[in-house]
Amino acid sequence: MHSIDTDHKPDDMQSTHVSMLRDMSDELHVLESSVFRGQLLDLLREGQTGEQAFMVLARWLSHPEPDAFVREGAEVMAQLQREGIVLGARA
Repeated sequence: MHSIDTDHKPDDMQSTHVSMLRDMSDELHVLESSVFRGQLLDLLREGQTGEQAFMVLARWLSHPEPDAFVREGAEVMAQLQREGIVLGARA
C-alpha cells in the first residue's frame, strides 16, 4: 500500500491486506498484513479462540501436523498481543 505511488506501480495484480488498530493513545495505525494474518484476524473477530482459529488454518493449509501448528500459533498470538492487536493470547 505505501509502496504504490506515481514512481512505483506494481507489475502484476497484487493483493494487499491491511490491519488497522487504535492504540492506547487513540492513535490509528495501519499495518500491512499477509493473507495468513488476515485470515487469522477474521477468525478471531468471528469469536473463535486462538486454538480454534489455528486449527481452521491448519486444515486450510493442509498442514501435516495440525496439533503442532496450533502449538506454534501460541507465539503468533503472543506477537499480536505485543502489537496491541489482541488483548489476550491463548492458542
